[in-house]
Amino acid sequence: MRERPLHMRLAIQLLVTVVIALVVATIGPFGTFTALSAADRYLYWAIIIPLNWLQILAAITVLANFPQFVRWPRGIAVSVGCVIASVPASFEVHWLEQWLRSDYIYTITPFQLYPYVLLLGLVIALPLNKFLWPLKETAEPKVTPQAPTLGTPTFLKSIPRHLGTDLLCVQADDHYLRVHTGAGSDLILYRMADALAGLEGVDGLQVHRSYWVAGKAVAGAVRNGKKVSLKLENGLVVPVSRTYLPAVREAGWLT
Repeated sequence: MRERPLHMRLAIQLLVTVVIALVVATIGPFGTFTALSAADRYLYWAIIIPLNWLQILAAITVLANFPQFVRWPRGIAVSVGCVIASVPASFEVHWLEQWLRSDYIYTITPFQLYPYVLLLGLVIALPLNKFLWPLKETAEPKVTPQAPTLGTPTFLKSIPRHLGTDLLCVQADDHYLRVHTGAGSDLILYRMADALAGLEGVDGLQVHRSYWVAGKAVAGAVRNGKKVSLKLENGLVVPVSRTYLPAVREAGWLT
């Protein structure tokens, strides 16, 4: 499926935040239903939810510049973004509370508000993390490209130097690829379609929409009913889909 342009994804995210803001304003959590008029309540949530969402996006985008961050499970990564974004959001909520409750002596500090702001951010962001996460592709993991060699397939030049070029398997991982070699594995920012084009001429096959396997890496086949998998020399077990099963059989990898 063709990926939507960045501006379209941002527009979708903005629409989602508006819908969430309307729902939350209607419910009126954290005492806002009784403490604020209907107009003030909708204004309150229409400001704080989109603003907090943008701050979470900004935190994730900055953190995505660190290779260790993009390897974390998505839920943990988004939670860290919420922890960071809730700091300025607590001060913003504090200011809004004082502005909209001008007739009320407001004694709660931004630091006391922080746990509630963080909780709200997590409740909103974690179920919708897929809307947040595509922005990570704007920041490429910092890897040292391998020096081009005349006649070397294009994709092999994109493998991080510390992994070498003894390619065993390429595995699609969201907007990234996990490259498996004899020296280990790592993530790189690369599309599967581009990798397959860049592996032309290399002894190997696409065995699943998410996997390409080198011929030299196949150590045997594993059958579980009608399901077939390939066991690689590094111990990795790769599923073979029905679409690619005839090509795998013809290559002699199932014997």
